[in-house]
Order: sequence, then structure tokens, then C-alpha cells
Amino acid sequence: MKGYSRSANNQKLLQELLFAFADIPLSNNVKNDFASVKLDRGMKYYEAPLAWTKLIIDGFSPLTLQGKSNAFSLLFPMEAVFESFVAQYLKKHITGFGEVSAQVSTKSLVDYGNTPYFLLKPDLYISRKSDTDKSNDIVLDTKWKLINEKNSKRKDKFGLSQADFYQMLGYGHTYLNGEGDLVLIYPKTDVFSSAFPHSFNYDGGALKLWVVPFDIQAECENRIDLSCLNIGII
Repeated sequence: MKGYSRSANNQKLLQELLFAFADIPLSNNVKNDFASVKLDRGMKYYEAPLAWTKLIIDGFSPLTLQGKSNAFSLLFPMEAVFESFVAQYLKKHITGFGEVSAQVSTKSLVDYGNTPYFLLKPDLYISRKSDTDKSNDIVLDTKWKLINEKNSKRKDKFGLSQADFYQMLGYGHTYLNGEGDLVLIYPKTDVFSSAFPHSFNYDGGALKLWVVPFDIQAECENRIDLSCLNIGII
């Protein structure tokens, strides 16, 4: 099992478990061994781990739709998964350009009686200069939504959300002092395969919003194109 994990903590736990179970003989008949397990009232908390173990040892996937095996499935909020994946990728692949920070939360939308309200937390922030000069910093946000860049009908607005644009406007004014570059990142699809050729401009162009795709396919090395910001990805 150690070969399946790259986490140092998991490797350590597996080593401890191998030591704890060193004197337990291998099963000669897994099916009979599972059938002989009887869980009394004080051992009900073993039901879920045993169900998962039986499913894995039998070679089934949690997505299997046939049979009578019962087990829990794992559901992940794709918004959070996408956000985390993009953040880790950019932290690793943007080098020598600026510091990439995730989930920055140093600004709020308003304050009342010296108390901040409505914390503003962009997914990503690229800091390139000093704390006093924000003109070259960049705010990026990820959205797990489908965009159709090939559909230029004005009434559809490419599938873009006005609420997202207002959110980015708030980020731009609080973090960039109303001047600079913002980026909205959406998953790449057949109808959204390249960055929008033009920026969406606030305030006559002082604040620019770029819309770019991110390729989640494992075989793709260069998952995102930030050349609109003169950022190269290694």
C-alpha cells in the first residue's frame, strides 16, 4: 500500500500500521473471513471501514452500479477542488515573476465604526512590488463554470456572470487601488479553448479584467496561458 501514497504523513502512518499488524497472518480465504466478521453494538464504527475495505479488496470501484455491496461514496465540491488545483499549479509553475499567494484576506469591502465588514478573499494574488505600490500586482479568481467564448451574442454574454464581474471590481479597487490587471479563470472546454483576445475594461481601462481557460487534462503540460499579462509558465 505504501506505493500508492506520496504523502510523507501517510507513509509514516502506513509504516506504523505494518508494524502493528506484523504478527497477523495473511488471509487464505478473504470471502469467508469477511463473512465471519460479526459486529456487536460496541463495534458499529467499524461498519464503514469494513465496507470500504471489502469493496477495494474485491476489486470494485465506488462508482459500480451493480451488485448488493453497500459503501460510502466520496463527494468533493468541484469549486474547491478546481480552486486548489489551480493555486498549486500556479505556485509551482510561476517562478521569478512574483510571489503567488492563495486565499488572501487582508481587505474588506467596507468598514463601520472601525470594524471591517464583508471580507474580500480572492483565490490568488501575485505580488510583484512593494506594499505601497500595487500597480503591478495581479488578482486572480477561479470559477467552476462553463464559458462559451465562441458565442458572441450580446444577450448571452458568453455565459459570464455579472455577479462575478462585480466581485472582481471589488477586488480591483481594494487590492489594486482601482488600477491594474484582474484575471478570471474558468475550466477549458471545446467552446472555451483560448483566452479572450481582449480585456474587459473598468473605469475607462484603468482596471482590466482578463478571462482565460485552465486545462485540467493530465497530459497537458502548459495548462494555462497568461501571456496577456506577460507571464510565462514553465
